[in-house]
Amino acid sequence: MSEQQNKPTVVSARSGRCDYIDAETGQCKKKTGLTANKCRCDKTFCPKHRLPEKHNCSYDFRSHHLAEMTTLVEDMKCVASKLTEA
Repeated sequence: MSEQQNKPTVVSARSGRCDYIDAETGQCKKKTGLTANKCRCDKTFCPKHRLPEKHNCSYDFRSHHLAEMTTLVEDMKCVASKLTEA
């Protein structure tokens, strides 16, 4: 019995609620249901807080975009070896 009492209670990560937390009002706590929007920061938001500007997203969109662009530019370069093979 003492072993069962010492175990911490596990709360599900998918509670079906908006993950938005505001300093003034606290948590949004809206039920998301089918309208849940998962952000790139791995949090779920209601339609009101789905935009990165609304929930102060921690994901770095700029570095992600720059990494994509550098790989695209590298693939599109015109190199002499590519021209002689064709």
